[in-house]
Amino acid sequence: MKATVELERSRTAPPNKDIAALNAEILPPLTGLSDVQGGSELAIPVAPRAKNVGYTGVSADIIERRLREQGRANAEEIASILWLHGHGREQRVPNLEDLARLIGYGEAVLSQVLGGKYAGSISSVAQAISSYRRDFTGRAAFGEDPILDALSPTKAIAEFCATTRHSRTMGILWAPSHVGKSRGLMRYAATNNHGRTPYVEMPPGGAPSMFMHALMRACGISERNNYSQMLDRAVGFFSPDKLLIVDQMHRTILGRKLQTGTLDLLIHLYDKTGCGIVLCGTPVFIDTVRDERLARFFEQIANRGVLRLQLPTELPYHDARSLGMAYGLPAPDAEESRLVRRLVKEYRLGKLVKLFSMARRFASVAKESFAWEHVEGMIETLRAWALGEGVYGTEGGQE
Repeated sequence: MKATVELERSRTAPPNKDIAALNAEILPPLTGLSDVQGGSELAIPVAPRAKNVGYTGVSADIIERRLREQGRANAEEIASILWLHGHGREQRVPNLEDLARLIGYGEAVLSQVLGGKYAGSISSVAQAISSYRRDFTGRAAFGEDPILDALSPTKAIAEFCATTRHSRTMGILWAPSHVGKSRGLMRYAATNNHGRTPYVEMPPGGAPSMFMHALMRACGISERNNYSQMLDRAVGFFSPDKLLIVDQMHRTILGRKLQTGTLDLLIHLYDKTGCGIVLCGTPVFIDTVRDERLARFFEQIANRGVLRLQLPTELPYHDARSLGMAYGLPAPDAEESRLVRRLVKEYRLGKLVKLFSMARRFASVAKESFAWEHVEGMIETLRAWALGEGVYGTEGGQE
């Protein structure tokens, strides 16, 4: 089969966005908290990637085997160590020294721990990791953990990913932009890691070679191999107890062309390893899956027992209410509740948090307690700007 399949109908591919920009759109940082994905306040000190990233070249499976062979760490301590290893790769911590600094230890100690040669107290190291992990997740991108975990999109995505993992099948998740897909998937990958839940963003263009390199980076495998060698290493990395999450699948569609080679690669990984795979994209991707002219190709995926989840566009009322309160708004009264219900009709999650963030900043500048009236004022201001009203003031520029 050719690397691409022509689609008869004309369709424009959605614009490709950098994942950091997407994260910022989904949820700006709350006051006093840190933005995990690159806001003005970083949750961890990420230095320029100038130094050699040595620790990422060792897979979680090798580290786990070394620790078990050493026989000095229990299952919970091993899980904590594997989480730190995966966390460093996800956050692009540039070297082992910086990774060790996060938990208050030196590079030599962490190097020995990962190598299964540490003679000191592994329990103390594991406790330091657990302490850092609690602090890090407590400053998650949605704000406090209870707020993040309580949002309906996050809970639905977590349940879908867990079902896909346990059933060892393929799953397709889709929804329009700005409803919390990527944030929810990254949240699940971060809290169910231990090297077992790689999250991969489909690169712009979606070509097989580009995706393979992104997959190697997510798995901590060296990219200094040819395509065939990287494919063999990917097959060796995945197993039935792991879940691969691939986001931005609509990037495999370029105008009238579909990158079937990339989908063939994913099918190959599934068949050879038995791991669960979650594919996520916008409705553009699911429309292509449903296209009758590509039925024979996508039948290969459908025959593998695909699970499907469509996230609703509209955020539930209680989610919008809780999100507003997380930004510091008081519990809404009857009149303010009508405003909340109007917001969930007009605003998706990403746009809603932007609205709350901007309104709160205006309240802060005015040195006023953040209230729902500031949200209403922000809505009116944005509407006026869009219509060009009052841009030059009420005097119309008269002398």
